[in-house]
Amino acid sequence: MKNLLNIFKNIGYDIHQIIGFGPFFRQRKRNKSHDEGLQIDILVHKKGQILTLIECKYSITPISTSIIPEIERKIKFLKAPRHFTIERILISGGEVTANLQKSDYFHHIVGMETLF
Repeated sequence: MKNLLNIFKNIGYDIHQIIGFGPFFRQRKRNKSHDEGLQIDILVHKKGQILTLIECKYSITPISTSIIPEIERKIKFLKAPRHFTIERILISGGEVTANLQKSDYFHHIVGMETLF
């Protein structure tokens, strides 16, 4: 969280547009075994009814498109209001495959080396 301002600067966010941010957790419901828990590394609420989901991943092997279903599951269980836009950002502590970059799934892919 202490490098969040660097992240926002790197992706061109105006910090004055940010309403709130922080980690987001939803625990699994005890009585429903199919209802899984949820953890979003950083969730940002911006003016204009925009939610930004920031996923932080560190991997020795390159991060591939296999991450996409995981993010889609998080968005589904987030249950954001219909009129909200969901942006997706990946902060990577390792390499990212060319297929993931070409997919344009993430609005921004930020390497850890650019933050420090």
